Amino acid sequence: MAYFSRIWTTDMKIHLKIGLYRQYFSKPGTMNDQQQQPPQPPELQPPGRKKRTATQLKNSEEPQEIDFNHNGQHSGDNQIGFRNECGVLTRSHISINYQTWKKVPKAERDMLWLTIKRRWKFQNNEHKEDVLKVCNTAWKSFKKRLKRDFMDKERDPLPIFPYLDPGTWEKFKAERYSKEFKVISDKARANAKLQKNPARLGPHGYQGKRAQWEKDIASGGLASELYKIKSQRSRDYVMGRLSKDESGSYKTPPNIQPILTELVDVEAQISQGDWVPGPGEDSLTAVLGREHPGWTRGVGHTVGVRKAMLGFDQNKKKMQDKEAMDEMRAKMENMTNRMEDMTNQITLLKTMIQESRKQVDVNVSSEVQNGSRDSTSALDSIMDPTPCELMLPYGAMDQKCATGLVFPYGNGLIHSLPLSENHLKVMIDQINTKFQVFPVPVATDEVNDLQGAVGQIIQWPRNGIVLTKAQRGKQPVLSSNLPQPTVGGGIKKNTPIQMNNKSRAVEALREQLKNIPLIRLVADYGVLEAGTFEFWVARDEIFCLLNKEKLDITIITVWQMILHSVARMKNKCAFLNPHRIHGTECQENPENVISYLVEAMRIYQGKQFLVAPYLQSEHWVLLVICTRNRTGYILDSLRSPTLKPVDTYYLLKKHVDTAFARYGKDISNPISWTLAECNQQPGDWECGYYVMKWMLDFVMSGQHGFLSRTATPWNDETSFS
Repeated sequence: MAYFSRIWTTDMKIHLKIGLYRQYFSKPGTMNDQQQQPPQPPELQPPGRKKRTATQLKNSEEPQEIDFNHNGQHSGDNQIGFRNECGVLTRSHISINYQTWKKVPKAERDMLWLTIKRRWKFQNNEHKEDVLKVCNTAWKSFKKRLKRDFMDKERDPLPIFPYLDPGTWEKFKAERYSKEFKVISDKARANAKLQKNPARLGPHGYQGKRAQWEKDIASGGLASELYKIKSQRSRDYVMGRLSKDESGSYKTPPNIQPILTELVDVEAQISQGDWVPGPGEDSLTAVLGREHPGWTRGVGHTVGVRKAMLGFDQNKKKMQDKEAMDEMRAKMENMTNRMEDMTNQITLLKTMIQESRKQVDVNVSSEVQNGSRDSTSALDSIMDPTPCELMLPYGAMDQKCATGLVFPYGNGLIHSLPLSENHLKVMIDQINTKFQVFPVPVATDEVNDLQGAVGQIIQWPRNGIVLTKAQRGKQPVLSSNLPQPTVGGGIKKNTPIQMNNKSRAVEALREQLKNIPLIRLVADYGVLEAGTFEFWVARDEIFCLLNKEKLDITIITVWQMILHSVARMKNKCAFLNPHRIHGTECQENPENVISYLVEAMRIYQGKQFLVAPYLQSEHWVLLVICTRNRTGYILDSLRSPTLKPVDTYYLLKKHVDTAFARYGKDISNPISWTLAECNQQPGDWECGYYVMKWMLDFVMSGQHGFLSRTATPWNDETSFS
């Protein structure tokens, strides 16, 4: 009883204070002047709208009736009075200096609810959240009014609103004048401008207007299109945006007419069965799109879409329709089937491993028992791709699972990546179908099991590679289906294919390569190093080039050979072999790299530029070394001076400096390195193509205009189209 008595006393004090200020003051301190002046007759009073005063609480001894509809919106004869009282009580109970309604303490909101509940008939707390939403709206409107009608006009609201004190008002003004609030205000103002079709509802809202609209519709005086709309929400949305002419008749604004026409079309589709709305859908969502989860068009800004739209999933934020559920169900069934297949494969794999350990292949077992596995030592002496048998690297290491070709270790790279320790490159020709589901030793994105490795170049452990009997103790021979080597500065000149367009030429090339897994190339003396350089280009790497995928080191090498062959006249450039200077080699065998660089400087001493495509951390860059000007340029399509400092990041740069000193150059005048402002790639795979383009531009034109120590032909960071 003491608690409710204290609430009653507080409300009575507020009510009495408000009663003392029933008159509106245009300026502070004008109360006495207004009392002394006699009232003017109506005909002498200035024309215009009556100025708004503070809303008063009504004297009511008994709680008043208030109704709520199924959406939680207050309605009935007391709709406006209830909304006004909620505003007065909210202003008197909740400080205006809370930034948002969510930051109002729960205790204060509960106290406000109890005060409203005492003045209006509520059986329980069912509509508590609905009432507090009304209070939230009134509270924000009050703060907006204080800013617009008092702060902006330099008026004092304290005489009109006695529940405001000077300290609260000054703090409110300081917060509204702050830069932080200006940012929030500007953002809100910008969002408000995005509203293309604001409603014309006044204080009643959709719920308060609906009774009058029903009468207007029944009168038959509205546009004929409105009578074709069966959805009440869609019809209310349009009615709330109609205007009236001078005679009081409704008219459709130009911006609403297209929406009305589309609504009529969608309603016709629904009535004819051409479109069946799913859960949370109707003609309005079909025309305007999905609803915002916090409010619902045609219903009210305090009613969320879950409550307003029938069929909306209450447990999820997104609406689910029948087609989406069927699609998800089909995906789940597909996934279940795949999991069953995978389980069966795993079971079969386990059984096969157990059986393979018990039943050893007699031929292979005898070879291993007789010491033929010592052919692993012969792997170091092969010079060409050599026929071999591959042993299963799991369980008993004497199960032959495939045949193919093994490659020399060479530069230790596979698809421009370092080989795993004690592994070599192999190309699989045939597999034992009994092992087709076994995983490969080193899986990739493209190859996971032996079945998918046929015709592919993959890694295989050295102790699982056995040279065929015909190859042991003899010089390795080439597979009969391999083409003869091409020797020269460029590619072997064949009769050109007559094609009408590029795509046909690509398809013809694919057809020619169908039965050629490898192409052997040999660079002439002095093209990439002092002697000849032999390497193999896999068919798959050519396909990667055609499909615009990551480039292998062999493709870059072929490009160097092509450029060397077309730039022989007045060519000032020499190419460094990327197989000898890549990042892994620089890190693991620095002396070999330095020795190669010294030898290159000796044989290319007549050249002004050393062009070095360099692979480090799976990324291609280009180094251009100007021996005459003692300058070096690093072209990196993922240029980052902070993350990749020139002096420490690029390993080859350090070895070039060392080789320059060993060759006998003047170490007092070292090479000056620059991270060039070059073209930047948009993705994560284009680096090889950028290096090829830079080499082409420099060899064909850039080398001839490169004279100054400070000049540079690279000053464009745009991406290649």
